[in-house]
Amino acid sequence: MNHNVYVRTAVLVSLMIGLGAASASATDADKCASAKIKAAAKYAACRLAADAKAKSSGDAADYTKCNDGQSSSWSKIEGKYTTACPTSGDQSAIQADVSAATSCVATELAGPSGSCDTSAEILCGNGTKEGTEVCDQSDLGGADCNSATGGVDAFGTLSCAADCEAFDTSACIKCPVTGTVVDGQCWVLGNAGDSCIAACALNSMAYSSVTEAVTPGVASVCGYVLGRLTGSFIAVNIGGPPNTGCAASGSTHYIATTVTDQGNFAGFQRACACN
Repeated sequence: MNHNVYVRTAVLVSLMIGLGAASASATDADKCASAKIKAAAKYAACRLAADAKAKSSGDAADYTKCNDGQSSSWSKIEGKYTTACPTSGDQSAIQADVSAATSCVATELAGPSGSCDTSAEILCGNGTKEGTEVCDQSDLGGADCNSATGGVDAFGTLSCAADCEAFDTSACIKCPVTGTVVDGQCWVLGNAGDSCIAACALNSMAYSSVTEAVTPGVASVCGYVLGRLTGSFIAVNIGGPPNTGCAASGSTHYIATTVTDQGNFAGFQRACACN
């Protein structure tokens, strides 16, 4: 076992023993911190026990009771000490940290090939991109589908792989062939009478509020987008049904004075920005 694993194991053991009761002179902040450390220690012991049971039985480790217990303990502690706690709302982050530490120990002890002697494996899962991590949970470091796929699948939802070492681009998609890309945004032409939420959903995408930025003040943008979508670059009329924004009715193009995501009107095909 290498030095780092000794350190990690020592930390876990120190959490699980010798904590004792808070001294009479301890503040509520101290008591809250002490209670959270004890809860973290109990959670670590529970996870390692589950790992040991799984190793002896050959089954997958079940951490359900451990996770539920840690979450419940955290709620009780923060409910008791409220604003006196030096930290708050950190239940999931601490759960992720302890999970990473215990998983690291279990991996090291699994055999000669087991190793997690990297800082990334301890940092991964705390929701903050650190060290050599490419991303961490929702912290994508400013990346999106466009940058992560080199523009191949520029639209959709980018996420982080569980090991924090790569992006998960499985939910990234191309702008449909019936759509068009203007200023980096995918636009589609809805069916007659559809809202933009419906139009985007039909193309397996989500509505983008960029749609609402196309107002009479930028009627030329509306004209260009509709021109790309319909193949007819013509003058845009200011007006049309309320809330429909940039839309086509037959061979006439309109830009309404108001626009909403659910705006629709019989016979009008809306130009909709989607993600």
